[in-house]
Amino acid sequence: MNTVDTIKQNRSFNNFDEANNISKRNTLYATILTFLTMIVEIVCGYYYNSMALLADGWHMSTHALALGLAFIAYVLSSKYANDFRFNFGTYKIEVLAGYTSAILLVLLLP
Repeated sequence: MNTVDTIKQNRSFNNFDEANNISKRNTLYATILTFLTMIVEIVCGYYYNSMALLADGWHMSTHALALGLAFIAYVLSSKYANDFRFNFGTYKIEVLAGYTSAILLVLLLP
């Protein structure tokens, strides 16, 4: 018997965090709404030569990116919930998505 089979056999299936489908669905709705608002602001900003709409539209892209990363983290956490390689659950995926989102926002600000 190899090591992977031993880990699978001896792993206790503790549920360290429950999947929250309502939050996942609401995050998807917020991401779609933010993305659509961003597109409308950018298009209207170009059409009406409004620097304020353009700036806010491009600013909204960072929010859409952050929300998109959060939704992807929800999806990946649900997908790998029963994977034996995640000893303490898949919550770390959501934490890493938040960290990555913060790093990307810092890089995009200057």
